Amino acid sequence: MDKVPSAFVFMKIGNHAGETFKSILRRKNQEYRKTGRIFWGYGGSACHPINQVQPFVRIYEKQNGSIYVLMQEVD
Repeated sequence: MDKVPSAFVFMKIGNHAGETFKSILRRKNQEYRKTGRIFWGYGGSACHPINQVQPFVRIYEKQNGSIYVLMQEVD
């Protein structure tokens, strides 16, 4: 990273739907090798994907370019 990000989306990540976090990372790495992209699902009342996250990202991208996603592993 060349510069400190001025905006980011923060996500907590970990085990989900009976799949361990380590297994999820392996699967995501396989997705990236196959397609060159990775998609993560997210949601919740405090960070609604359509009403809060997507509008924030669209506005910020138009004004400042890239936005970063920071992930923190939780147990």
